[in-house]
Amino acid sequence: MTAKLWCLESQQCKLTIRQHEMAVWGVIQLANGIIVTGCADKTIKLHSEEGEFLKTLTGHTDCVRGLAVLNDTDFVSCSNDASIRVWDSTTGKCVHTMYGHPNFIYSVAAHGDLITSGGEDQCVCVYQNKAQNSFMIPAMSVWAVAILPNSDIVTGSSDGIVRVFSANPDRQAEDAVQAQYAEEVKKLKSANEQEIGGVKVSDLPGKEVLYEPGKADGDVKMVREGSTVVAYSWSEASREWNKLGDVMGSAGGTQESSGKVLYQGKEYDFVFSVDIEEGKPPLKLPYNVSEDPWHAAQAFIHTHHLSQMFLEQVANFIMTNSKSKQGPTVTQTPPSGEYCDPFTGGARYVPGSGTPVPVAPVTNAGDPFTGANRYKPSGSTPDVASPAVTFFPLNDYVRFDQANLKAILDKLKQFTETLREKTDVSPSIVIPSEAQLDSLGTLGEPSPKAAEDVLNLLKQLLEWPPEFVFPILDLTRLGVRNVQINEALCGGRTGRQMISLLRSFLNADSSVNNQMLTLRILTNMFSHQPGEELVLSHKEYIFSILDELSHTKLIKSMQIALVSLLLNCIIAYRKRKDDASLTHSLEILTKMLPNLIETEALLRALIALGTLICDSPSLRKSVHNGVKDLILKLSESNPGSETDSRVNQCALKLVDVILS
Repeated sequence: MTAKLWCLESQQCKLTIRQHEMAVWGVIQLANGIIVTGCADKTIKLHSEEGEFLKTLTGHTDCVRGLAVLNDTDFVSCSNDASIRVWDSTTGKCVHTMYGHPNFIYSVAAHGDLITSGGEDQCVCVYQNKAQNSFMIPAMSVWAVAILPNSDIVTGSSDGIVRVFSANPDRQAEDAVQAQYAEEVKKLKSANEQEIGGVKVSDLPGKEVLYEPGKADGDVKMVREGSTVVAYSWSEASREWNKLGDVMGSAGGTQESSGKVLYQGKEYDFVFSVDIEEGKPPLKLPYNVSEDPWHAAQAFIHTHHLSQMFLEQVANFIMTNSKSKQGPTVTQTPPSGEYCDPFTGGARYVPGSGTPVPVAPVTNAGDPFTGANRYKPSGSTPDVASPAVTFFPLNDYVRFDQANLKAILDKLKQFTETLREKTDVSPSIVIPSEAQLDSLGTLGEPSPKAAEDVLNLLKQLLEWPPEFVFPILDLTRLGVRNVQINEALCGGRTGRQMISLLRSFLNADSSVNNQMLTLRILTNMFSHQPGEELVLSHKEYIFSILDELSHTKLIKSMQIALVSLLLNCIIAYRKRKDDASLTHSLEILTKMLPNLIETEALLRALIALGTLICDSPSLRKSVHNGVKDLILKLSESNPGSETDSRVNQCALKLVDVILS
């Protein structure tokens, strides 16, 4: 979320700009000295040479992906909203908007009067004066474009190939190369002209349609992603589109002609991948629309020796994801031969990306495979609270259990290699061996082992440089759920050292990832008495952090982590009848509530408030009028999803408590 100015000679950072609240994806400096930053928050910001904020430019309706210098004062921006805009930095006005791509634009370049762009539609657009042209790249996405001093255009695309194009015949490729290239483009066009379920691939919408919510739970959309068609299913619970898989063709016929999926020598309409356990290959669930879903579920359970108690859940999953009886065949096998989008591609380890476990009781909440409410095979929707849920007072501490352990360990191994190759790493920094890294994986298991050598290694790795430490923090967050690890890290002198170390990750200049994961560690420390006592013994510091962040507009993962820590503190103070701390908690919650825009965080905050005031008439009377107005508004809202419904129901119950 920062932009940095570097001195190449000294290799030192001379200036850090902190004005955005999301990822900065583009930065340029104009000849007049103005520094321009483009961000995923849909804004462009101008800064002086000294880094002083000047103004915010708005106009794009989605993430700003790239910037390019046009002349001394003007610049160009591109966005996921499929537009290119020309800006005057002296006035801050958009002077021209160009449309050429129907989909995400990933990169833009400018040279003289020439502007070029590349995006998700497999095309490069070229703008010169008032003329506009485009040409096709035989790949799913064009991620990068550049213009050379001689006006040649360079592209980088998802097939891992760099191509150079020239308007000068003297520099163009030989006829044989040109013919080969034309054939590759022809094949891609042919693929786009194919029909799936009676619909032309080229007529299908791009990923921009996924910005619109679905009409009902299980609503399915086919989306064109390059030459591939992908099916997405709408989840009302999470309010997002979940990827089902690649669409291979309509039902009926052979595999070549219709896209029927061949599995163990038989053809099926659907072959779902069901992720049963972290770190193990997914199990295949074949299904034909002519089958009884219950019979297919029973066969799946018998084949893989699963408990009979999972029958209903598996059958419901099949019915939810195969509603269209004549619909396209969906396979969960990812496309091969293509690279992941370096900005938005899947399979990346994103700290805190795991779905938070709901704090309110849920219907069938137990995960049948991992015990952590994580059964979400191929786009199935998580269970949601029933209308009769109690909400508050909450007496059990909340925890962050979700984790992609393999992704965490892969990132840790990547950072280890980076540190091993760096020449300026402090001698005190421990570089673990591959065997030691593998041993750290035990910290993320459902019942982690408290081996002394693993704990000592964890403590040493927590001393890593701040930019590399977040996978270690994530493992620590998982480890403290175990009573022995909790005691070893939170008890006595080690506990005091641990708090001191965690404080360094909560500094104002610390990265958001480190801050968020530290809040999660503190929240999970409440899993056992040593960690609970450690957090509560540093009450004043915890209050200062909660207070500092409570009136700040935070990103989604930070909101949930912050509210969860406060909720656990409230539960602990309530058990101890610590009225002074409960009063302080109410003050912090009052500042925090208006800034919560994330549904899960808002729900937890309402539960925290209800837990605070439900049996305390004095605290009930102390609720700020602004908070009462907010709760009344939430109670009268018309919920559009099951998740919003929980907020609405919890607010209704709070109204009853406040008015009683």
